[in-house]
Amino acid sequence: MSSATGADGSTGARRAQLRLKRIDPWSVAKVAFIFSVGIALAIVIAIALLWLLFNQAGVFDSVGRTSTEVFGGGVDPQSLFGFGQVMTLAGAVAIVQVILATALSALLATFYNLAAYFVGGLQMDLVQD
Repeated sequence: MSSATGADGSTGARRAQLRLKRIDPWSVAKVAFIFSVGIALAIVIAIALLWLLFNQAGVFDSVGRTSTEVFGGGVDPQSLFGFGQVMTLAGAVAIVQVILATALSALLATFYNLAAYFVGGLQMDLVQD
């Protein structure tokens, strides 16, 4: 274990008390955008894999047969839930998610700045080992 010697001769870790008074909304928006793009890619890939799994398991064929038995008319789930249609919808949802998450994070940073103006911000104790 290592210990630091302070100016007064005491041993221990260096400590600092800091106050977070302002967060730059533009920086928050950039970081949130990067995280949102990653989440959007994960959503699109997960939906594609689920669609392929359902297709291989015969879920769409089973739904078509069941709807024919129940309603008498043939409803083709492949025409309603084709891979291209599902991926187009997933892409649209992913784009909306990226836009909303980025805008919301910048808005929340602005709200934090407003609240910190009145109450002084968050106080943090930082320790260097």
